Amino acid sequence: MHINEEVIQQKINALFLKNSLPVSSILRLPQQGSNRIYYRVYSNETSYIVTFGDNVKENQAFHHFSDHFHKKGLAVPRVHDRSDDGLIYFQEDFG
Repeated sequence: MHINEEVIQQKINALFLKNSLPVSSILRLPQQGSNRIYYRVYSNETSYIVTFGDNVKENQAFHHFSDHFHKKGLAVPRVHDRSDDGLIYFQEDFG
């Protein structure tokens, strides 16, 4: 997967601004065994986990399961929002 890091970070900033969350820093996390790229993003002294994944159907399945488990009261990170193209989403940071 060829990724332009600058474009991803611009998309992250746009997604957070859409949610009225100013980004103070973006830290790329070590990649481990999948094509997804994870970031820890800080905004207003709160951290979030942002995922970039180029498989939109896989991202949609994750959103569906996450929403379902969250509604059942299970301890899963809540997905806050997704980019319009389905490639990026951000969720609570449990770590």
